[in-house]
Amino acid sequence: MGLPADGPVAQLDRASDFGSEGWGFDSLRGRHSKSRLTIPCQTMAPFIILAPALWLLASGHVNSSGHPPWHLHSGYLPAAVFRGAMAPAEQIMGRVLGFLGTIITMAIGMYIYSLQIKTLAPGAGSGNSEEVATITGVKNDLIGIANAERGYLASEGKYASLDELISGKYISIKSERPPYIYDVETASSSFRATATRTTKGAPAQLWITETMQVQASD
Repeated sequence: MGLPADGPVAQLDRASDFGSEGWGFDSLRGRHSKSRLTIPCQTMAPFIILAPALWLLASGHVNSSGHPPWHLHSGYLPAAVFRGAMAPAEQIMGRVLGFLGTIITMAIGMYIYSLQIKTLAPGAGSGNSEEVATITGVKNDLIGIANAERGYLASEGKYASLDELISGKYISIKSERPPYIYDVETASSSFRATATRTTKGAPAQLWITETMQVQASD
């Protein structure tokens, strides 16, 4: 392909004087590109500062008031978290209270039993282990008679003699535990079961009434 014989020729050997062409020799395209792409920091600063807050609001981590959706006033837990934290504590507290109630009931029963034993215990030096076992057996027999009297009253509407209790199979004990013999006195609204000692020793008598308290004489 041939080149045209005439055309514009760049005059490279020609020096220009200062300022005659202005600043047109600089790349205008480069200037304009830089001016379009470069954004002053002052313009972007608000967006940089607000970007995290806008993201939290858009994602639902906070609401318009600036607090998380589950936020409550200072000093309170979220409702769901509070219920979840309290449920195990309530279960433990219920078990503890139930256990304490059982212990208290048992303690009261043992206290009443100890009072009855104390009234039957022979004095210091007045007997041996066999004597103590006998007194304890008599005490248990009297309590059994008193419970049988309550059962007889509930079914027959009156208190019964010792023979009636034995024949009616309300009790399985005999009428004596040597050296003590048993007897029951009844009235329309009361009874007294007595154990009387037939030999020397103490206590000489033990008895129980409808109050269910075993007592002993000196």
